[in-house]
Amino acid sequence: MDLDGSLTGFTTCGWATPFHVHNLVSPFCQDRRWDFDGIICDCNVKIRKILFYNGQPHEDFFFMEIKVIRLDDGVDIATADEKLFSNIFFKKKKEPLYTWAVPFVLGHTYNIHWRRGINFKSMRFEPTP
Repeated sequence: MDLDGSLTGFTTCGWATPFHVHNLVSPFCQDRRWDFDGIICDCNVKIRKILFYNGQPHEDFFFMEIKVIRLDDGVDIATADEKLFSNIFFKKKKEPLYTWAVPFVLGHTYNIHWRRGINFKSMRFEPTP
């Protein structure tokens, strides 16, 4: 979070986050890949990262990307344009092991699924502070 706006250029505060199309919440967030390599949002929104990890059976999740789409404005995932989906790739980390870290603009509804859909037994979800 940019507490005083000095990074994002907003008069009060703002957020800078990697580019994922599901977080382009107009009019609060702007595509700024050309100078921030991501998205900047003003203080009208809050962004939190959720960790997805420890999926079981583990071998079904290995190197599988998460697909995320914001469901505001009556989006139908069955007919939605592929450009509306964010693809978040698997990260092999030490703690927690085998993780996806996904930022979300709070207050919206999202559909999250793995590339081809996985019938899994368990998954851990953990918000960051």
